[in-house]
Amino acid sequence: VTQYRALGQLAAATGMDLHLTAVGIGAFKNPSEILGKALEAVLEEIKGTDVHLYLHAYVGGTWNDALATCGYPPASVSAPTVEL
Repeated sequence: VTQYRALGQLAAATGMDLHLTAVGIGAFKNPSEILGKALEAVLEEIKGTDVHLYLHAYVGGTWNDALATCGYPPASVSAPTVEL
């Protein structure tokens, strides 16, 4: 969560767009709740900026639980990149 928050702070300070992946969800089986908290931290840091956040995954479902945590609709499985 801390690393994702730092990325959000860096993006907000520089105006650079963010491209994030669902690290650890598949191979390491990290709980989606952790990814949700990390996503919330990033969104908090870039709120009110012009930063675009792109979420990349092999399938949209990888992000769906995390997106739900933040109040976003599920990603399309046919579109492995989600722009928030």
